[in-house]
Amino acid sequence: MRLLPRRGFVVNSFKKGDLYDIFWAQAIIGGELAARAAMKMSKDDVVRLQRLIADQQMAQAAGDQDKVARLGHEFHCTINLAAESPRLALLLGSLTKQLPHRFYASIEGQLNNTFEYHSIITDAIRMKDQEAVRSLMFRHIMSGAEHLLESLEEAGTWKPSAEALEEPDEEVPAPTAKSGKR
Repeated sequence: MRLLPRRGFVVNSFKKGDLYDIFWAQAIIGGELAARAAMKMSKDDVVRLQRLIADQQMAQAAGDQDKVARLGHEFHCTINLAAESPRLALLLGSLTKQLPHRFYASIEGQLNNTFEYHSIITDAIRMKDQEAVRSLMFRHIMSGAEHLLESLEEAGTWKPSAEALEEPDEEVPAPTAKSGKR
């Protein structure tokens, strides 16, 4: 939102690059939190992550998308809180609020990729390999961004990539608070 003279508050539009930047910042902070958590998580914590992954896969098989999303969120929260870095976790939380929930829900459409990343991130945490965890979490979050950007492009939100090179960062209207749609 921004304040315009004699018009009041107006919802800001966003650009393709803005969406990418939000995910990039989430990936940087999320990767750091995961790397810190890797050194602090116990064997019981790793078992809990493995259980969340299994439960998420069962929810997917049952077609329960709300539960799939909730369990995915719980997986990331478990790691983020284990880092014991509350300011970084708050910063990450403020970044995730920059986008409507429906954007994150659409990323769940790439669940096979998510399940694979969650499993290998958990393995790297179990091995306490901070650099691997940092890199994997970064790539996991950015793969979600790439999937979302491709989905929005296919939906006609932005021009296809070849045309986007000629006109980078084409603006699209931001979702409105009232409708939740572009």
